[in-house]
Amino acid sequence: IGNTYLTKYNDKKAAQLYYTRGILIDPTFSESYANLAKIYLLEGRCANAEKNIKRAIEFFPSAASYYATWYKIADECFVKKDERDEVKKQFSKTFNMDLLKVIKVYEKSEKE
Repeated sequence: IGNTYLTKYNDKKAAQLYYTRGILIDPTFSESYANLAKIYLLEGRCANAEKNIKRAIEFFPSAASYYATWYKIADECFVKKDERDEVKKQFSKTFNMDLLKVIKVYEKSEKE
């Protein structure tokens, strides 16, 4: 439901409410944390974005898109080279792939 509010109506507040409700119903549902992280990033709430994306990865460490979101948070919010390098390192260790190449593919698919 949160995705519908965000994508169809561009209503971040309603989407955030439903993602939060999703976490209350199932505190291990990683997608709700990842989606909250994206909303917080859009709002410039960087600490909350980082906290939620790390929580999403904790529950579902094999979701490549979560690492892309984490990298984006590190890049846009904190501009910490060390943080970005750590994200790339963890991604490479988990998937044996280059994160920046995956991000390019991911961004291209979002535009389509």
